[in-house]
Amino acid sequence: MERFALVRSGAGYTLYLSYVDPADSRWRIDAIDASDPTRLDAASRRSVLTAASTRTEGVKDPVLVRAPDGEHLFASFAAARPDLAPDAHATQDIYNVGATTHPTGLATRSGDDDSFAWHGEVLSVGTGWDRYQARIGSVVAVEGGWVATYDGSASHEENYEERCGLATSTDLRHWQSLSPRGPWLTGPGRTGSVRYVDLQLIEGDWWCWAELTRPDGAHALVVVPPPD
Repeated sequence: MERFALVRSGAGYTLYLSYVDPADSRWRIDAIDASDPTRLDAASRRSVLTAASTRTEGVKDPVLVRAPDGEHLFASFAAARPDLAPDAHATQDIYNVGATTHPTGLATRSGDDDSFAWHGEVLSVGTGWDRYQARIGSVVAVEGGWVATYDGSASHEENYEERCGLATSTDLRHWQSLSPRGPWLTGPGRTGSVRYVDLQLIEGDWWCWAELTRPDGAHALVVVPPPD
């Protein structure tokens, strides 16, 4: 299992989670509904996005954003390609073998829709430090549009050691990297990894949660509060 999103939904909660489907060894995203987080039951999960429904080689790491025109679900995906190696899913983690690239895609739903509509790629991989992966990790509304953090890597050898970039959008459907030449944020470890960065604007102050690689090589979850 990887990143998940827990959100209020009606009178209860919905947990969006990603995992590798044992039926085809591809990543997928499901949802679990419950009246309270303590009552979440994996047996009741329902399908949200799969490799088949998105016409990709897998989809994972959901980030949910509510906007006036409905819910927007951002997800990292493994891009389909005609020359994909037959054994690309042999390890049950295509992200870790370098078989294809991993940009961010978008699915939306509005009103009383029960399912998400997949729109495809909205943040492309770059040409340098982020040429292998560009995975949106958080989205925040700002004046004139939206800003997002994203995890970037140059190859599968940097899987688990991604660094952080910034991207902006005016409509949540078209994103432009502000970090084409290098990461926006790096950590103190040898790899400089800072990933799954979650920016939140709370009562006018910026808070930041992230996973980073420490100088000793271990990974830690940290929070950076606003200055006093």
